Amino acid sequence: MTLLLSAAIIAFAFFIQFLMGFGGGMISIPMLSLFMPIADAVSFVMLFQFLTGVAIFTMYKDVDWKKILMLIPSSMIGILIGIFSLKYINDDYVRIFLAAFIFIYLIKSQLGKDYIGAVVKVLGVHGSGLIGGLISGLVGMGAPFYVVFFKESGCEGKTFRANMIVILFLTYLMRVPISVGIGFIDMALFKNFMLVLPAFVIAAFAGQKLHVKVPEHLFQTVTDLLLFVSALSLLVKALT
Repeated sequence: MTLLLSAAIIAFAFFIQFLMGFGGGMISIPMLSLFMPIADAVSFVMLFQFLTGVAIFTMYKDVDWKKILMLIPSSMIGILIGIFSLKYINDDYVRIFLAAFIFIYLIKSQLGKDYIGAVVKVLGVHGSGLIGGLISGLVGMGAPFYVVFFKESGCEGKTFRANMIVILFLTYLMRVPISVGIGFIDMALFKNFMLVLPAFVIAAFAGQKLHVKVPEHLFQTVTDLLLFVSALSLLVKALT
């Protein structure tokens, strides 16, 4: 039953990601964290996120490598801090942090109040890489900081999309071996990943086929509603 529910969550979350270009981790990690340890949810989803990085080979020519190289050192430090914090911090504290982060995202999405953007402007490139890496390592959701950084630095169109795919792929590339080394990814988790993989592939194919046919605002609304419910559920689980 748990495996079927995990497959449904992964399929829906990555269908949205391939349809809209984002959302896989932000949707699936909070939902999975309601019935499995945070570290397991983050590591499980990371394996699917890693697969999305194959798109790097189709758009590497559009990458602004100077900006990517500026982010890598501080992102690596943040990832190390985030992953080892995940190992030692109580799950309920991480759930509260995750719920708070989702609410901040929803405030931006629905009300236009961009608190993440304000933080990025203050921190600059190295601070943005550090915080983006830390949140990636801790809850697998550092993408909003990289999004804002690239937008603020003038990246648009193909360059923006290529930069996002590359920096996220590099964070997964850093996180996977560390997660294996400290025991977050073991054979049991990898076996479950392989069992759910067909659902991911079907969702990816469907998302790619339908991305020009389905109104984006409709899925954005549905996604935000699900995130709101997930955040509330995480708070209830953490506080009770």
